[in-house]
Amino acid sequence: MGIFFTDERHEDGRRKPRRWFSFVFFFVAILGLVTAIGLTGISIYNEANPVSRECIIESAEVSHGRSGTGGLATSSTKLIIYTQDCGSVYISRVSDPCYRASWQQMADVVNERQGQKMVLLLGPIQLPAEGDRVEGLGFALQ
Repeated sequence: MGIFFTDERHEDGRRKPRRWFSFVFFFVAILGLVTAIGLTGISIYNEANPVSRECIIESAEVSHGRSGTGGLATSSTKLIIYTQDCGSVYISRVSDPCYRASWQQMADVVNERQGQKMVLLLGPIQLPAEGDRVEGLGFALQ
């Protein structure tokens, strides 16, 4: 007798799982499904309903990140815009497919406006993050 299965058997000889094990497995599966759908829904909603906010620009930089172990590794590139009144805005992808500037060119455009107000596009739903991090969707040039 184990903790996951009872001594009872199905007609084909397989042991029957305990009720608590079935319940926990079902609950974890449903929780994972709801989380995946919810995060995808938030991303779609944020892109469809951006919020414009004027922020005073301090600086911008391109951040390259790598993570992974063994043979599997991922890399990411982000534009980080530091502002006086909106926190650090992280832009990880460009929403406009026609925009062809490189990450460094975007950082240069933002750095030309240091000390000035600039319109940043932010998602209306922000998940909790460390410090003053805000996920951004882009910026508007005027």
